[in-house]
Amino acid sequence: MVTVTNTKINIVNFVEESRKELSKLFPELQYKNYQVQVKPIKNQYANIQLKTNGFYYWYVITVNKNWLDKNPPTEHLQDTIFHELLHSCNECMNHGKRWQYYAQRVNQKYGTNISRTAEYEELPYQKPKVNYEIYCPTCKKVIATRNRITGYLARGTAICTKCKTKIQIIKKN
Repeated sequence: MVTVTNTKINIVNFVEESRKELSKLFPELQYKNYQVQVKPIKNQYANIQLKTNGFYYWYVITVNKNWLDKNPPTEHLQDTIFHELLHSCNECMNHGKRWQYYAQRVNQKYGTNISRTAEYEELPYQKPKVNYEIYCPTCKKVIATRNRITGYLARGTAICTKCKTKIQIIKKN
């Protein structure tokens, strides 16, 4: 397990140590290249992107500067970095079954609490404002969205993907 001795963490070294630790469970990680950046990002602790120049691939892990400035608990930082590193495993860029299985393995081995998403209440941000709810009167499915309504939704011709019934848009104030 990676340990941190002071509150001002060198995040690049922290990610590298975490990668080495996870490589014991997932050897493929030792052959991947990572770039780490710290900058403000909205409603996330961190994220990961796969980059290429046509010949060479690498991962960019972005850690939220505002969150780091608040000196998060080491355990929470560890969970977040492990979460992002797991996305660099083969076929794990989403939160599918393979990623969930890997997260479960890491949680069992290291006693961590890696989950698909963090609750907004845990983040140092407000919940995003919900502008609309998309509602299916048949199956009672509700989707909250802050995006503007366009296309099929705006024309009133959108249907529920589950039951194929016409859906309703409810504007929130």
